[in-house]
Amino acid sequence: MIKIEVDDKDVRALLEKVKRRAEDPAPLMRQIAGIMADEVEQNFEKEGRPRWKPLAKSTIRQRKRKGHWPGKMLQVSGKLAASITEKSGSNSAQVAGGKILT
Repeated sequence: MIKIEVDDKDVRALLEKVKRRAEDPAPLMRQIAGIMADEVEQNFEKEGRPRWKPLAKSTIRQRKRKGHWPGKMLQVSGKLAASITEKSGSNSAQVAGGKILT
């Protein structure tokens, strides 16, 4: 007779961890919101991903006249980038510029 024993202790522990996370996804939602906010911040730093085409000459002239050039392509005053906020709940993760609507 052949006897096979399976040690599934690690698998059971992992499944229990997944079950606990599914019962209370709020910590996961917080983590997701943080990751999304980091990605948005990097988009501003890297001037878009993939990188955007250069601004039109007319846009650069306009920004120069208003004192906003040289500068970052995706930021005129920096207010939008500075306003990025994150919010999470038990079943949601949000990132927005300005105020997050509730």
